[in-house]
Amino acid sequence: MSTPTHRLPWYTVVGAAAVIVCFGYLCQFMLSKSLTLRADEQFRWDRILMIFNAVQTMAAAALGVVLGTTVQQARVERAEAKADVNATKAAKADAALQLIDGLQPPGAQVSNADVASLAAILR
Repeated sequence: MSTPTHRLPWYTVVGAAAVIVCFGYLCQFMLSKSLTLRADEQFRWDRILMIFNAVQTMAAAALGVVLGTTVQQARVERAEAKADVNATKAAKADAALQLIDGLQPPGAQVSNADVASLAAILR
């Protein structure tokens, strides 16, 4: 009882990958600047750090979208499969209940057809 796995749209993956690549480039850029920046150019470091924080937030959100969507899709698929199984079981139980309600009280003759119907429903 497996359901097909749905994939993310290509533009979501490409967009998330672009943000993550930009974040990696920015990390490399900041590292190289931190090694060569003089003390009197501290204001440049502050600007770079502000940009880094903004890009870091977008990279974390992009990664969260990719991973979160994948995890959520798997959960939804499992829940749908479980709901289908439970709906089938509930329909069988309801049919058996209706058949039992139609049976005669104890001591009365019960036809073999009623018992066979009940057994077929419960299987």
